[in-house]
Parts: sequence; C-alpha cells; structure tokens
Amino acid sequence: MPWRTSGRSGASARSSAALARGAGAEAEAILLELRAGLAHVKALEKTLATMTRDDFPLPTLSALLGHCRAFLEDGAGLFLIRGFPAAQYSNGDLRLLYWGLGKYM
Repeated sequence: MPWRTSGRSGASARSSAALARGAGAEAEAILLELRAGLAHVKALEKTLATMTRDDFPLPTLSALLGHCRAFLEDGAGLFLIRGFPAAQYSNGDLRLLYWGLGKYM
C-alpha cells in the first residue's frame, strides 16, 4: 500500500488524498519514482555519507516533498508518512530511500 500522509494541506491535498486511498496511478507513479531513485543511487555506489540530492533524482516527487518541507518548517513541525511498503526493501535499501527522501526536505 502506498503512503498515507498526515499534516498537509493546500496545493498538495489532492496528492495526499490519492496516497491515503493507497490506489491509483498517482500512488503507483510515486513508488516507481522512488524505486528509480534508489536504483540510480545504488548504480552510483553512493553511501549515506556521499549521497547528494542529485544522486537520488525525484523529478516529480520533489514538488510534493517541497510541500512537506514547508509544513515541517512553517507548520506543525511534524510530518507523518504511513503505509510505505517497507517490507519490500532490505534494511540497506530503506536507509538509502529514507536518506534520499531527506535530501528533499
């Protein structure tokens, strides 16, 4: 099940609703983009210490993550992602995914 998010409003509300339902092309596109970013950073053989934002490309998702960052900085200061399919990834891949997402926030 793709992500469900809490704490967002405004322009990203439609994306949030699609993700909360855990269905649809938008949610699947987000997961595909994350997988592509993970594959890219792994192909570059980057580590958490050497990874940059450019090493983890998220061309579409970066706008949504920008809304998340704004909410963290100017809103409640907390953003929750639920339902991310963590069981599909190794611990090492999860570290890279979470670190890569963090590069956009």
